[in-house]
Amino acid sequence: MKQEIKTIEVQAKMHLDSGNTYFSARIYKDGELFKVLPFQYGYGEQYLYETGKALGLNDDTPLWRHCADNSIELIHSADYKTGGGYSERHLKEWAKMEAE
Repeated sequence: MKQEIKTIEVQAKMHLDSGNTYFSARIYKDGELFKVLPFQYGYGEQYLYETGKALGLNDDTPLWRHCADNSIELIHSADYKTGGGYSERHLKEWAKMEAE
């Protein structure tokens, strides 16, 4: 029997470096860590697009639409830090922390 997913939560941390934005993210299904997205380039809600890809969605199905169509609660947040905030090293370590 296929497990029905009730919630997908995405927590992203963003880092601005020389005008470029990078992120790392953690994906949870029903409160359990499912996958960690590594440090990578992306701005705005790119982390949600990459989450959809990590869940196996095609480019034509945005994550929000998948969740709405399947009665899945989508919870997401991106924490942006600039200047003395999150460093590239911090985001890379954060992406590895629970994945191992």
